[in-house]
Amino acid sequence: MRNVTTAQRRAWAVKAVATRRETLKNDPLLEDRINRTVMMNTTNGWTSYKGYHKSPKAGRVYFRSKQEEMFYRLLDRDERVTNYFVEPFALPYTFEGREKLYYPDLLISTKTHARFLVEIKQSHELIDLQTKAKIRSGQSAARRLRIGFRVFTQRHLTSPLPLL
Repeated sequence: MRNVTTAQRRAWAVKAVATRRETLKNDPLLEDRINRTVMMNTTNGWTSYKGYHKSPKAGRVYFRSKQEEMFYRLLDRDERVTNYFVEPFALPYTFEGREKLYYPDLLISTKTHARFLVEIKQSHELIDLQTKAKIRSGQSAARRLRIGFRVFTQRHLTSPLPLL
């Protein structure tokens, strides 16, 4: 097994991003992907996707995962969605006796004037106790606001979006 230093990992990540930008630069269909950057967490060795997506319905929006980016693209293609807001407001919740703030991923408005708070998670994250506390807070806020609340996982990332 080869010993790889943190500096080497960073250099590889920077080179990969530069190569990708050069490849995408001349493709008009993928123009908005130029803003996407792949950040590599060198301490744990895992890769996470972060960047911006140009949306005709929401403007320039920031994503913190591949699932969020895919979901934004689906919302842009879905004719039922009129607009959406990323992390629209903060909701208080309590976890392990401490008061914290939770920012729902999206507030979606549809042509039928229905509104939904949405949280995008990977399936394995749904068993986490802190995630469950956040979801309870989102559900409670949605009931008070008389709007819907949905949790989407990678299995829901199909077109058209279910449950809207």
